[in-house]
Amino acid sequence: AARKNPGNEEASVALADALRLTGNLVSARSELDRARETESTPSGETLRVSALLAIAEAKGDLRAGLKLASQAVVQDPESIRTRLLLARCLVADGDMQGAQFHLAVINTRDRNHPGVLAIEKEMGSTESACAGTDGAYATTVDRPGSRAVGASAGGAACPPPTYALLGRLCGD
Repeated sequence: AARKNPGNEEASVALADALRLTGNLVSARSELDRARETESTPSGETLRVSALLAIAEAKGDLRAGLKLASQAVVQDPESIRTRLLLARCLVADGDMQGAQFHLAVINTRDRNHPGVLAIEKEMGSTESACAGTDGAYATTVDRPGSRAVGASAGGAACPPPTYALLGRLCGD
């Protein structure tokens, strides 16, 4: 559709996402850049796909998509899959409160969304894995003005969840 109808941003974004899913990141980036050139203001979907592509280009590091996922939610606050993506990025960045906020918003619309349940389960296992010998989970701040980062009671940073663990949510 994007090839037959050049200038159709929605079709170009959909093609970019399909190319990303096949692992063809170079072509996905090219198609997405072409779509973004024609949009005066990127749509929520364009920003969501941009975030997913940034994550793929960063070898699955969800933190790479945080800024774009956040912008996507601002553009399209009703999109459940965009909020799920943002929640996943926030968990990877150590912002459990931020992730919980977006999961709660989704819960108001879809009480038992499987994506929410999976992320909450992952958040629980992250806390369990990071618990110190006394079972306590601490939230520390690594420098003034930074966001909270999960750490064990012993002070070691908890590894963020990986894209492989959470990547099948939201249809990707």
